[in-house]
Amino acid sequence: MRQTAKKFDMHGLMRVLCAGVAGMVWAFPVVAQNNVGAEAGKPFSAQRVMRSSYHSNAGNDVTTEMLEFVARDSAGRVRIEKRGVFGGTKGAQETILNTRDGKQFAASDETMGVVILVFDLPKGKVISMQPGMRIATVRESKRFTPASAPERPYSSLFMTLLGKSLPPDLSADNLGWKKIEGIEARGIRVTQLGMEKDGEWNGKVISVVETWVSDELSAVMLETKEDFRTGRSSRTSLTHIEQEEPDAALFEIPADYKVNPTPEEMPYTTGQGVTATPKQ
Repeated sequence: MRQTAKKFDMHGLMRVLCAGVAGMVWAFPVVAQNNVGAEAGKPFSAQRVMRSSYHSNAGNDVTTEMLEFVARDSAGRVRIEKRGVFGGTKGAQETILNTRDGKQFAASDETMGVVILVFDLPKGKVISMQPGMRIATVRESKRFTPASAPERPYSSLFMTLLGKSLPPDLSADNLGWKKIEGIEARGIRVTQLGMEKDGEWNGKVISVVETWVSDELSAVMLETKEDFRTGRSSRTSLTHIEQEEPDAALFEIPADYKVNPTPEEMPYTTGQGVTATPKQ
């Protein structure tokens, strides 16, 4: 099996920075998961497009694309809807699921690949929902506490790198400001050089990460990554941005979902799929 070269983890570095500023009131309330701040009073909804490319072992250039739906309400609750691919029964467009009380329901393969995360800052909870299975899990998070107004803009955490004494293989550059999707964003570029342990890459650029952050939106607008050793690259961008209050139902668990089900309460499939009837 071919071993993939270790990539520069920008998010890992950001976690280190978060730990270093944990004592600041603004740090955790402002920074939520998935590059979206949990700041109250800035509602919005958007699509997030994630494209990545690499050169396969078969010699082909492979490009993948994933789509997420992102929303934050005025209370600071953040919702991330992740869409994936479900490996259901071959040739079936729907999967039949059985409940423990003898009922059945059908779920499309597309729905089975959806996971919804809600970071409920005001209540200190993280909710995970699986629409295809009609289940949800709720857990308490000590990270999330009721937030006061942040003392610093959202971009401050990212720009902290500019004032830090970084390891010799890392450098950070201030890219200034530019408009993305009509919204002002501030950029930073982090470059990693190879060290002696990296052999032929010693002294050469291994990876470059560019991040563009909006204080108005309290979110990362655009992030690009280039890993020159592996030939992998990615681009993540927010599009179709609407700075309006999203539907409150998006942040709530539907009434027909089983909450925190035990293994015995989980819906199950017998492997039987049904082909959806085309609409006339």
